[in-house]
Parts: sequence; structure tokens; C-alpha cells
Amino acid sequence: MRTFLIGMCDIFLILYLTAGINVRPPTVLTVDDFYELKSMHKTLQADKQKAEEELKDKLRLEREDKEILMAEKQKSEEELKKKLRGEQEEKEIMLAQKQEQEELAAALLKDLTGEKENLAAKLAEEKDRLGEMEQSLLSSDAERERMNKDLQEKAKTLKAREQMLANLNNEIADQEESWRKMNASYKKDLESQKETIETGRVMTEQLQDEVRATKLLAQKIQSQAREEKVNAERKAAEALAARQQAEAEKVSALKAAETAKADTKRAQQNILILSATVKEIKQDAGTAFENNIRSILQKVNVTYERKLAGGITRYERELILLPVKINDQIYGVFPSRQIGFSWRSDRAPDGLVIMYQDKKVTSGRINKDDDLIAIPLPGYDGDVYSPYPATTQVIEFMPILLALRNNGNVSLLDKVRGISDSYFIVNRDYLKTDKDHGFKYNMTGFPGTGTRAERIISGDQLVDLNGQLIGVANQANRVIRINAMHEWDEIAF
Repeated sequence: MRTFLIGMCDIFLILYLTAGINVRPPTVLTVDDFYELKSMHKTLQADKQKAEEELKDKLRLEREDKEILMAEKQKSEEELKKKLRGEQEEKEIMLAQKQEQEELAAALLKDLTGEKENLAAKLAEEKDRLGEMEQSLLSSDAERERMNKDLQEKAKTLKAREQMLANLNNEIADQEESWRKMNASYKKDLESQKETIETGRVMTEQLQDEVRATKLLAQKIQSQAREEKVNAERKAAEALAARQQAEAEKVSALKAAETAKADTKRAQQNILILSATVKEIKQDAGTAFENNIRSILQKVNVTYERKLAGGITRYERELILLPVKINDQIYGVFPSRQIGFSWRSDRAPDGLVIMYQDKKVTSGRINKDDDLIAIPLPGYDGDVYSPYPATTQVIEFMPILLALRNNGNVSLLDKVRGISDSYFIVNRDYLKTDKDHGFKYNMTGFPGTGTRAERIISGDQLVDLNGQLIGVANQANRVIRINAMHEWDEIAF
């Protein structure tokens, strides 16, 4: 502030002098007035220099105080670090001592086994306790006499237990000696029994020789009798065989005639079946859809609500579902996200209403792992297939298949290229079985070219040209096989 005032005074002095030169003053400026102004100017400069020196002294003092505070802070931090290092070293020493004690105790416990080890442990405990008592004697003279008595009693107890341990060792030694004597007696008895058994074996061999001689004589007599009996039976069997052969030849001739007739009929049936199969395989996809599939598709209307930032939004959808018979019940299968469910969730969205043939569908089945829902179609009474068995291989399907679109959700580019919003033609050879026993569809190329790279979209129902279901797509180019509902959970809408 002082510097500002000094500067303003200088400005006013310059203006004043300038005004005195350019403007005719009412009076003449004297020499005294000039010296007075010059003296005032020097005074103001001196005040300015003094103020600057005072400011520099103040800044120097503040800088020195700051350096002192920083030095004290650094010293405090070093003392704190030193103290923490000391505590850490003490802690590490205590942990090492504790670990050493634990290892010593573990080694001691490992070496002590059985009754002998228990006694030795007790002896060690008593010795430790004696040691503790001896330490206590050093800190308390008044208790020393009583401690001595206790030590004497403990020493007697230790001596008695040591004697008990020695007696136990003697008993073990006596038992081992008794076992050795018993073993020697057992071996002697065993040798005696072996001699008796050898004598009996010799007598048994002699009796067996006599029995074998008797058996040979009996066998010779029986052999002669059997030979005579066999000759008689052979003659009777030859006569019976001749008669049976004649009857068998007659039956064989009749069977041959019947087999030839059945083979002819079966061949005719196979020709008819083969012709029908070839006709099915050769039929045009569009014609097959119009003739075999369009008439059996069912409409299901769905409404639900979602809370968004701008308020509640209501959604309305019409699903075109293929009826499929599973476990003697007819269902329509589609991805749960098409009716507002979250991924792998069984919580229905707000305001969900599913209508089929003007009736509300109140329950169904859900597969959270694959994000699929199956709703019953109880009012349907038309033609219906069961799905292909789970064991059916890709090569067993028709070369050309159809992916039925259930929501008219064909992209604008596909519509421009003329792809139907009702179905998409699938080449069987682009289906590959994945690790979860479903199918991945991979058709390479660029849109609009020869291969065109079309794709199966979520909700497509993969069927053959007759309308038999293979699976349902839960995401782009991924088809889930539909075979049974035993692993699906029931859900209420």
C-alpha cells in the first residue's frame, strides 16, 4: 500500500510540473516551492525504501522460521522411523522366538508316543513346573520355604513315576520273553502235527490205490453195457432223424415261399417310401413352407411394460410360433428376452400379458441357462410333430432346412435383398455341433454375393421342410436343441 501511495505521489508531481509548463499559472512558481517539492519527493522515496527493507526482513524471518519448522519436522520423522524400525525388529525377534518355541514343541510332541511317551511328557511338565517354581523363589523370599517343600514332594512324585516307567519296561520285557517261550512251544507242537499228518497221508494213498483198482473193474463192466445201449439208441435215432428231415424239408419249402412273398411286398413298400423321401428332399423351400408349414403356425400376442427415464413404456408384440409336441403336450418355444425378460432371469416384466386364441396364458416353462420359454398351446388341434431326437446327427437332416421367423424381425438390408420375413433358407452343411450339443451356423461371405452370408437371428425356429422342429435360436447363429422339458422350471405369468 505504501509503495502504491509513493507511486501516486510521483505521478501527481510529474503532472503538476507538466501543467506548470503548458498552462499559464495564476502566480509564478518560486525556487522555494521547487525545493519544497523536491524535499517531499526525497522523503517519499526514503519511506518507500524503508518499507521495502522492512518487507524483505519480514520475508527473511518467515523463510528462516519455515526452514526451522522443516528441520524439526524432518527430525521428528526420522525419530519416528527409527522408533518404528526398532519396534519392527523387536517384533521380528519375538516372532522368531515364538516360531522356534513352536518348532521345538512340535518336535517334542512328535517324539512322544504311547504310555511311555505320556509319562515322559508328564515328567517334562513337572520339570518345567519345578523350573518355574525355582524362578519364583528368586522373586519372593517369603515363599521360598513352601516352594522347597513342594519341590521335594514333586521330586518324590517324579521318582515314583520314573520307577513306574521302569516297572512298565520290565513288564514289557517279561511279556516279550513269555511270547518267545509260547512261540517255541507252538513250533514244537506244529512239528508233531506235521509228522501225524504225513503218516495219515501215506495211509490215505494206499486206500486210494485200492479204490482206483475197484473203479477200473466197475468201469469196464459199465462200458460194455453202455456200448450195447448206444447201438440200440443209434438205430432208433437214425429212423427218427429220417422222418424229421422229411418234415423239416416240407416246412422249409413253405417258409421260403412265404419269405419270397414278404420280400416282394417289403421291396414295394421301400420303393414307395424312397419315392416319398426323394420327393420331400427335392421339394422347393418356398413351396414346402406354403404347403406344409404356413397353415400350422400359431399367433401369440404379448404386452408388457418397462420403466424408462421418460416414464413407463408399453410394448406390444405378435409371435408366430410352430406347435411342437413334447411329453404329450403341445408348446410354442421362443427366447424369453422377446417378451421383456432379462438375461438368465425368471422374473417376469411388469404388466406381462400373453394371449393365445383370446385366452390368457398364465403359466409355462423356462430354461434360464439358454434364455428360452415354452408356453402351452392347449387350443391347437392341427397337425403336430415331436422334435427330432437328441441323438440325431447333422448329416441325418435334410440338405435344405428352414429357419421360421417368429417376430417379423428381418433387417432392412435383408428385405431389400428379397429375404422373406417368414422364413430363411438354411444350408445343412453350414451347421456344426458345438460343445453344448447345440448348433452353430457359420456361412462365410459378403452380403449380396453368391454366398450372401445371411444369418439365423434370435427367435428363429429351425425345422425341416415338413415342419419337424430341430431347435430354437436363442442368439444370432446359435440354435438350442429342443427335445424334452424335464430340466425346465415351471413359471407363472
